[in-house]
Amino acid sequence: MLLQDSLQQELIESIKKSLTFDVLYQRIRPDISTFISTTSTLSLKSLDYWERLIRGEISYSLQTSSSKHNSFESHQVGSLRCMDICNADGFRRERALRTLSGGAPNSFLLALVARKLNDWVPQVREAARDALSLIAEASCETNRKHSHIADLYCACTNLECGHTFVMNATFSHTLSPSALTHSRLIKDLVDHISPQEREEAIRLLQVAHKEDVQQQVISDAKPQITRRVSKDYVANR
Repeated sequence: MLLQDSLQQELIESIKKSLTFDVLYQRIRPDISTFISTTSTLSLKSLDYWERLIRGEISYSLQTSSSKHNSFESHQVGSLRCMDICNADGFRRERALRTLSGGAPNSFLLALVARKLNDWVPQVREAARDALSLIAEASCETNRKHSHIADLYCACTNLECGHTFVMNATFSHTLSPSALTHSRLIKDLVDHISPQEREEAIRLLQVAHKEDVQQQVISDAKPQITRRVSKDYVANR
């Protein structure tokens, strides 16, 4: 509980720091680096709670700035980039998803993108579908030590939502045997801390192309992964 409270306070402070508009340039180009750093430490088990907290703090910070500065209006604030994914304004959520490029900074922010597949605004859901595959592939390419996609699977497997089929369909496309991320995903899932995700790795191996598995076995730096991938592949053929 103390850890949760500490993380909550760190997150609130990072949002306040990102939304300090004492200088005009800060309104045009807000610095969200502290926010990104803080979200890297957050658990993916409480995404709904964290998202509501972020949304509430964004609204509160903008209202506070408006009362402090007579000339301040929230519509003058430039893009908050990935922070805007949680914005109460659907237009800003959609714009954030449309303008995201490259890999996700961390697993938490990638999971927030995936959650927008279930957004109540149709345009936001569409933007999330368009963005997720590109972001996921880029994340695997730019984060070679660990793929955020494995953590994302873990975060979204048990979503209490009637629209998880939309997410599953998106994953099926993104993680298809022909996708560039497929071999990388198998590696991370096979070695994942969650037993559920290790089982998912075996399921993926059953539908993998032979070339994908061979490439994984040859290129993997961990002997134990090579042995496990080879064993599972042979057993399920």
